Amino acid sequence: MPDDNPIIPLIDRRFPVWIGYPAAVIAPVLLTGMLLLIDPYIPIGGFPIVYVVLVALIFHFFDTIPAILAFIVSFALFDYYFVPPLHQFGPIMTTSRGWAQIAAFLVGTVAMIVADYFVKKSNEHAKRIAILLAEEKGISEYRRNELETTLSSMASGVIVVDKDRRITYINDAAVNMAQERPELGQSFESWIGHENIRESDGNPIRWEDLPSIRALNGETTSEKLMHVKLPTRPEIVVNITASPIRDNQGEVKGAVIMVRDITEQIRLKDELDRQKLMLETFAENLPVGLEFVDPSLRFTYANKAAMRILGISPDRIINKSMSEVFPEGYFSESILAVKKVLSTGRPVRWHDKEISFVGRDRFFDIDRIPVFWSDGSILGVGVVVIETTGQVEARKRLESVYRREHHIAESLQTALLGDVPDRIDGFEFQALYKAALDEAGIGGDFYDVFRISSDSFCIVIGDVSGKGLEAASQLAMVKSTIRCWAYEYVDASEIMRRLNETLAHDFGVETFATVFIGILDCSKKILSYANGGHSPAIWWDSSNKQAHLIPLTGPLVGQFAGVPYLEQKIELGSGDEIMLATDGLYELKCQGGYLGLDKLIDIYSDMKTSGPNSELDLVEKTMGFCKTDLRDDLAVLRIVVD
Repeated sequence: MPDDNPIIPLIDRRFPVWIGYPAAVIAPVLLTGMLLLIDPYIPIGGFPIVYVVLVALIFHFFDTIPAILAFIVSFALFDYYFVPPLHQFGPIMTTSRGWAQIAAFLVGTVAMIVADYFVKKSNEHAKRIAILLAEEKGISEYRRNELETTLSSMASGVIVVDKDRRITYINDAAVNMAQERPELGQSFESWIGHENIRESDGNPIRWEDLPSIRALNGETTSEKLMHVKLPTRPEIVVNITASPIRDNQGEVKGAVIMVRDITEQIRLKDELDRQKLMLETFAENLPVGLEFVDPSLRFTYANKAAMRILGISPDRIINKSMSEVFPEGYFSESILAVKKVLSTGRPVRWHDKEISFVGRDRFFDIDRIPVFWSDGSILGVGVVVIETTGQVEARKRLESVYRREHHIAESLQTALLGDVPDRIDGFEFQALYKAALDEAGIGGDFYDVFRISSDSFCIVIGDVSGKGLEAASQLAMVKSTIRCWAYEYVDASEIMRRLNETLAHDFGVETFATVFIGILDCSKKILSYANGGHSPAIWWDSSNKQAHLIPLTGPLVGQFAGVPYLEQKIELGSGDEIMLATDGLYELKCQGGYLGLDKLIDIYSDMKTSGPNSELDLVEKTMGFCKTDLRDDLAVLRIVVD
């Protein structure tokens, strides 16, 4: 059908074109003034969308020439007041931010005008088709069916009413939206019900403000948001455009109503707004500082904790460059770190970074993490700041206390170990104490050799639970208790029993000791011993060149009173030796697990058959086998029979 067909009227304009020329100048000026007033509080002036929308509205209501004029005025004001460098008309786009703003302005304007143009064309086309359907006279049945098929295929609902508000046409999309098909000839209001229609703010809509009524009164309603409660489904949110249908003389003969269901879009928007609010509330109340820096090194976000840590107010950081906020010192180093994240796309992390500002030295953990767009480009850098000043100062105090206690315990332990005689009545003695790494602290390992009669002496090795000064003081108690009972009794099992009773009474439930007590009869060369939970000793039998484990004779001491301990005897020959050690030796960590007693026996046997050796040789060979350092302190006592 040709465009000059008399049954297709021209699309009505909302306002005369001549009004658009002053509006195209005044509206951008007023908008700029408003943005400058609110920009310190709500910095939206730097976003060109507000000007883009204004130009699109001028185009929509007044046509092309006023829109071009509005574009020129808006572009000049936006460039002068909001595009860096500010208060200059040129050169524009001298910064990455300026380039982005100008590009967004141009692209946004073109996109909005093109979209508005096609919407106009679409509405005009739908109106023309609706007019043809409304004008039943003179239209062939074939043409009517063709037009109805076109409208039926549209995604938006289309409803045509006559001047008496009776429905003369409704497409499938509108029926599906309402989930109920009205009778043709039924009034539009009786089908939907005036009481079921509300404004976008939830208030009841007045009769004269209904889009259908306004269209029948000759007005056009564009994109009106409304809530509709239908009997057959939950409330929906719709976008309604209603236009009058006029005859050749311009008299209103009906109205065409286009309805689009945007319930899901509104729900998604509300959900996004809810999540955004939840995220913002969460971020604002975190005790951790959060900042965001864009690629131009400008802060676009900082939460309360970040501003509290920095000791500055929001107006001194938001939309300010890093060089403005952080002029020197550490802050230059921080700028370099952010630039590195932007250039490499990899995080930069500082741990316990010492920073001098706000009047004192402070420590921080700072993570700078790249934030990417979906296309892989970097949106900016997220900065997480946690102040660790308290932890660092507490750790320093703790280390000071630890070093002092370590020194005291080490001195006490050295004094308590004392000297072991090199030789007593046909027996040679070798003793070794080797501390583990400093982190392990001072342990409770000890040994002792002392004479108890003219032809016998006592040998002791043990390990008290715990570390540090407490273990050293408990070690002193164990050692003095053994000496006390050894001078009174020459039976190793009785000494052990007495020791257990004393420690069970004086030790706490979490404190215990492992002890080996031996009585050597020098004249008979007999070792009588009791082992209270200590590592099994090794006896080298020189007569058959074989090493044996000397087993336990009772549990560890200090836990339970009334526990019996057995005594065992070994007849020693010339060349025999007894090797006593604490658990730091066989609990060395090797590949596949701990060293263990069986492997220790093998290493010891190899050492004995390879030639002259010492107690240090055993330790070094064992550590060399495991290729590791000691995990625990170690005491070794070696007795060789001449």
